[in-house]
Amino acid sequence: MATPTAAWSQDDASDWVLTRLPEAKTVVATISFTNGLHLVSRCQDGVYDLIVQGLPEVRGVKRELAFQVGEGGESKTSVWSVGTSQSVAFSRIPAQVARDLAAGGELQIIVPRNKKGAGAPATSWTSSRRAPPSSRR
Repeated sequence: MATPTAAWSQDDASDWVLTRLPEAKTVVATISFTNGLHLVSRCQDGVYDLIVQGLPEVRGVKRELAFQVGEGGESKTSVWSVGTSQSVAFSRIPAQVARDLAAGGELQIIVPRNKKGAGAPATSWTSSRRAPPSSRR
């Protein structure tokens, strides 16, 4: 994986916004970063989704993102589905990513450089934020 070239940190670990919509059987936890990145954790009628908004735009229907949780934690790369807005990605394995987030500690989201080495360099966002309230058990 390419070395990250940019990182932003957040100091306050208590700013997940939790919204409950009982009529829609939905719980949503969101967190926004000062760089425009948003992480959305949503459980709707028993179906869990994890969404990242504000990513560099891509063309196509899939992209790779890596998450590293905790100091010295292993970086885990997975394929995400790209939304209609090319800056939004939906996890294809949200439960696994949520389990990793629930471990707590520093969170780093890495957008790898494409496989051929062309295009934008790898980018990362770093935060000390913990898992969303809805995924902590």
